[in-house]
Amino acid sequence: MNFSPQKRGNLESISLVTQLLCFSAIPLLVAIRAFAKNKLHLAFGVEDASCYAALVRKREPDRLLYYQSSQAPSKQCMLTNKIFYIATMFYVPMVLFVKTSLIYIMIRVWSPYQGKVIALYSFLGFIIAYYTVILFVKIFTCSPIHLFWDFNYHDGTCLNRSAIIITDSLVSVITDLAILIFPIVLSWKLHMPISKKLRTIVILGSGGIAVAFSINRLVLVICQRNSPDDIDVFMRVLLSDNAEGGLGLICACMPSISRLLRHYNEIWRRQRREQQCEIELCASLNPRRNCDPEEPRIFPQISPSTLGEEHCTSTMKK
Repeated sequence: MNFSPQKRGNLESISLVTQLLCFSAIPLLVAIRAFAKNKLHLAFGVEDASCYAALVRKREPDRLLYYQSSQAPSKQCMLTNKIFYIATMFYVPMVLFVKTSLIYIMIRVWSPYQGKVIALYSFLGFIIAYYTVILFVKIFTCSPIHLFWDFNYHDGTCLNRSAIIITDSLVSVITDLAILIFPIVLSWKLHMPISKKLRTIVILGSGGIAVAFSINRLVLVICQRNSPDDIDVFMRVLLSDNAEGGLGLICACMPSISRLLRHYNEIWRRQRREQQCEIELCASLNPRRNCDPEEPRIFPQISPSTLGEEHCTSTMKK
């Protein structure tokens, strides 16, 4: 198996960027998501459990990529296949949990619409069934199992590895496209302003942009299925899988983070209204005084919520 130093250097750079993203940004966003759920007193649901489980599953492929990039090229043949096999065992559940989280977020949003919920549950059922089957297919690709990485052992059989990877990549493209399209189709028929429709589509459909990495992986495995440079292909597939799962996790955090930002924006706007109210109240009670909002309250016994509420409200309306 060939593995040129130039290719290896490029892959190590990509791997480093991927690991920095996975080890820093993703746990931080998941932590903010958990804080948002607690701060806003939102119920803990299946989408939350799936998101946290996906984060746990995501850690091992990241470590495997680092271990892979730290080995000597001359000793990589068997090691690469072992790492690829182990990473697959983590990748499949991770993607399942990420997509389950994204779909359950949609189910929660469209819970009043029975037909849409049934369609989403049917789609979720297909995803669970497929990834359960493909996990066992990948575990038992070779019999005995160690034949997957030990090419010196000739007493056994293996399924067509390229066909499995191509099929898996194709299904990933289809499911990612569905996650991208579902919010567009379901939101466009709702009776709400266009701006709200677009915001809903962007927040809920953002997980579908992982389709770019799915398509990249599909093109990669089709174009290089007969390439002798297997280590290069395996590394690129692992990196693409890692990026797809990481991006899906980031997108699964967006709805909760968006609600948290709206919550703080409403608090800020309310404080601004109260401050403006106090200034107007001060000006009405003492027209000759300069009512600076930075100064201590001039009339501590008077607040907009008590004495001047009616005046403030009427003034704001004007």
